[in-house]
Amino acid sequence: MKKILSLISNYKTIMVKILVPLVLVSLLSINFTIAAGASTLFLDQVQNPTGAYSLSRLSSSYNDFAVRVRRSSDNTEQDIGFYGDDFDLASFNSFVGGDSAYATIIYDQSGNGFNLIQSDPSRQPEIVDGPNGKKIFSFSGSQGMGVPELYSVFNSGDGFTVFVVFKWDGTPSSNAQHIFASSRYAPAAGGLFGIFLDSANRPETQFNLNIGSRIDLFGNKLLPGEWHLARAVFDRDGDAHFWIDGVLVDYDRVGDSTLINLNMYGDGVCWGINCGLDRGWHGELTPPVVYNSALYFEDAEAVEKSISDYYGFAYPESTETDGNNPLDMYELNPTGNPIGGGAGYSNIIDYSNADYFVSTKTELLNVLGNASSNQIIYVDDDAEIDLSDETGIMIPGSVTLASGRGQSGSRGALLFTNSNYPVSQYAALFKTSGPNVRVTGLRLGGPNPEGEDHTYSAGMGYMYGIENDHPGLEVDNCEVFGWSGQAIRVDAAQGSYIHHNYIHHNRLAGYGYGIWVARGGMALLEANLFDFNRHHIASSSNPSASWEGRYNIVLEHGTSHKFDRHSSGGMAGNHTWVHHNFFISGGQDLAIRGEPHGEARYYENWITNSLINQSLRPDWLAGQNWWNQPNPYKLDFYNNKLGGISSDYLPVAIVMASTSSGTAPLTVSFDGTSSYDNQGGSILDYQWLFGDGSNAIGAEDWGSTVQYTFNDPGIYNVELSVFNDYGVPSSTLFPVTVNPAAGDYILSAWLKDSYDGSLSNYYRKQVLVDDVVVWEDDVAAHEGWQHVIVDVSNIVLGKENVIVAFRLVVNKDVTDPQNQFTELFFSIDDVHLFGGGLLNGDFEDSSDGWIFQSPTYPNFHWGRAVGDTRSGSYSYSISTRYLNPPSAGEYAEVSQNVIITESPSLTNYSRADLNLDRVVDILDLGIVASNFGRTSGFDIRADTDSNNIIDIFDVVFVASRFS
Repeated sequence: MKKILSLISNYKTIMVKILVPLVLVSLLSINFTIAAGASTLFLDQVQNPTGAYSLSRLSSSYNDFAVRVRRSSDNTEQDIGFYGDDFDLASFNSFVGGDSAYATIIYDQSGNGFNLIQSDPSRQPEIVDGPNGKKIFSFSGSQGMGVPELYSVFNSGDGFTVFVVFKWDGTPSSNAQHIFASSRYAPAAGGLFGIFLDSANRPETQFNLNIGSRIDLFGNKLLPGEWHLARAVFDRDGDAHFWIDGVLVDYDRVGDSTLINLNMYGDGVCWGINCGLDRGWHGELTPPVVYNSALYFEDAEAVEKSISDYYGFAYPESTETDGNNPLDMYELNPTGNPIGGGAGYSNIIDYSNADYFVSTKTELLNVLGNASSNQIIYVDDDAEIDLSDETGIMIPGSVTLASGRGQSGSRGALLFTNSNYPVSQYAALFKTSGPNVRVTGLRLGGPNPEGEDHTYSAGMGYMYGIENDHPGLEVDNCEVFGWSGQAIRVDAAQGSYIHHNYIHHNRLAGYGYGIWVARGGMALLEANLFDFNRHHIASSSNPSASWEGRYNIVLEHGTSHKFDRHSSGGMAGNHTWVHHNFFISGGQDLAIRGEPHGEARYYENWITNSLINQSLRPDWLAGQNWWNQPNPYKLDFYNNKLGGISSDYLPVAIVMASTSSGTAPLTVSFDGTSSYDNQGGSILDYQWLFGDGSNAIGAEDWGSTVQYTFNDPGIYNVELSVFNDYGVPSSTLFPVTVNPAAGDYILSAWLKDSYDGSLSNYYRKQVLVDDVVVWEDDVAAHEGWQHVIVDVSNIVLGKENVIVAFRLVVNKDVTDPQNQFTELFFSIDDVHLFGGGLLNGDFEDSSDGWIFQSPTYPNFHWGRAVGDTRSGSYSYSISTRYLNPPSAGEYAEVSQNVIITESPSLTNYSRADLNLDRVVDILDLGIVASNFGRTSGFDIRADTDSNNIIDIFDVVFVASRFS
């Protein structure tokens, strides 16, 4: 078990020295557990090798021989082929009898005709029994075969890949023993691949690039009698990579593509010996497979697994766990406070201990201008202070700015701004003016919670919430949202401790960072709850910038990879450590966009993805199957739990409501107190999102019981998220159907575009029913989410089905994408046609039923998206391509053929027929009247609007439908 190291053991003291032990590679030995006769037809999948040699069939289209065999007793030669896909052992044994057998030709199965040949009987390798009951070739130092035509592979400039299985017999040597050589001499003259034993008989693998140095793959780990599968790769950039048994054991970042040409002497390529016919191999080998390109990922693994299966080699699989993982709450959060802070947070400032108590803007600014070291400024829990037009408000060193978020149900004071500033200004609402500032228990609201797009010329603003360039900053138990640039910026500051915050809706395209660690900043980022950020954590490429992210929970909404490390000149900061985080959704969790100066660590995380390389992106190892390595260069990853957490270990959110349907306006009371924690803990907090409202966050409330009024018709997915005492959340959706007060077929949909500028007549959003435009709007201006409500009865009446479509139309050519429309996103959510059987209108489960179409579809992106939703986890998005706009007249749309059901008005008539006598009359009204005023014990038929009271609305409902 690896020891868990903390980058910052004391957030006030950052001067730590990190000693990273050298972990030596332990190579795997053959494990004969694979059944004989496994398929080896990898050339059907990984095509176009330059030379492919084997005693098994490698391609279903290859129908010639495998090898020409010489019989020792009389030197007679015979071609032996295959029985099925395996070597024709019966024909081989019949021909050889009790004699020894040697290979004179091994036929090339690539189709190129580049056969391995050895005409000298004294140098022909012997065919002997090998692993898994297969035949293999034996060498004693003087045997080898050559193929002159493969010379071109190693002078092509395209790179190459060589696969071979080998076993060393322990024979010592004072010089190189070659498995595969690309020239007459090695290492000095370009030997491609070989085993070298030094004067102390210590074996090592070398790969020489004509630069006078060798790369040691095995160190002292190669032992006699062990079987190994080797892959040697040299890519177009001039970098060498080496895998043993499916594990990358070393590589050399030569970075000189001119070295791909190995300046060979024209001897061709030799196997088992160099082309000077000395320095030969001692042991056993399989023939090589050679590609004239660098193979990585699935292609390389397909070849290796096929070879491994054939010879009984246990190809290494990921050590990561997969699917339905248990969740140890203490392992995820040992901090003693709930992730995200709020209810249950213990380290709340008592206002009675404050030096200043403020509740207005004037008071706050005056006190901040006069506070001194070690003083506390407490902002009234109920205060909402508008700080618009203010920037750079200084918080003095060693001063605490506090409120009471989480105390007795308080959300904490709200300090907010509605002011935006140009991107170039880098404005911050608050800045530290000295070390050891603490900001705690507050809500800090920025001016723009929207994602928008990269069209910065449209005038969208850019702001920081807190900018810090002094050591010892602590931000805890805060809700921080709406900051288009960076919510919390740690700039050239050591010892920053950002913990137990709820950080969300900081997501401007191209920016949108929840926490940013810049320049020489060093920070511990712990137990934060993240959602709706572009990057929840991001950092610069500065070689002294380091951060550790642990015990955080990342919810499902975002527009890019979750944690991000920038690079410059191929290098990406110092240390990046990410561990014990819960990533609730798929997509990339951590992208490190260059080689770190220090080390990247990614371990003990709970991950939704099923593969580690879907979650982790180490760009400096691009093109390598690093996920199959025990110790990849500058990357340490282990014990990540793949495939998500079993719901059996999470809290359970349960919604009870006064009604689930009724006529607009509809007031609904919600109760979440039936929710519980599967592991016996307590539910400490309840968040309600009502799927309503124009801004990105929408209508929201907190508490175990809440009430909300829906004013307009539609189906609203009300989301309840509950949080246990560790801060671990779980959520559920509760649909509320709000029927129209009048009209038959009402179409309801939530629509949004990303443009924030004033340019008009370029793009329009449209809603169509049976190709009739029933609603449209120019994308100019910033409307946020628009609730489109249209009576389409005149189109629908009398039809069995209609086509409902949402279209993005190009009216005018974008001639200057950088300054007009860099891109554009059109989001669609919560679609419902009253009186129609529309499917998946909320896009939560799938987009089945919806069809995307465009005459010029390559100019658009489309599909379900998590970046911008009116409710739940998904919406549907249509967007133009970045800096590649479609032309005037083009369009893209998503549509559904909707079956028309009973008219809503007819449905209402049947609901008003309380006594089921097929007529709405005084008898039905009498049922209502006899129960009027009751809230319990009433005839349920009389509660026509399901609001648990018989009132005037029920009377009107029946009376208005008298037959």
